[in-house]
Amino acid sequence: FRIHTEAKDYPYPISELSGQWSVRSVASGSELSTKITARPTSCAIAHFLLTTLARKQSNVILMDLADAWALLTDHEAHA
Repeated sequence: FRIHTEAKDYPYPISELSGQWSVRSVASGSELSTKITARPTSCAIAHFLLTTLARKQSNVILMDLADAWALLTDHEAHA
């Protein structure tokens, strides 16, 4: 998936945000794997905050974005 981060009202200091997920069979059922790639904006302060001070919170936000994207695509697939 790729998130449109160029929108004027986009709330996060991220210039590029994309990810991929996969599901594989395991003995107990299935396993979901998510890989998210985020590039902070060129603003040095935003880059510093995302990569150091707010890393933990940034990871939570990125996972929330991935979850929202997954729900949206799942909803569209069943529409």
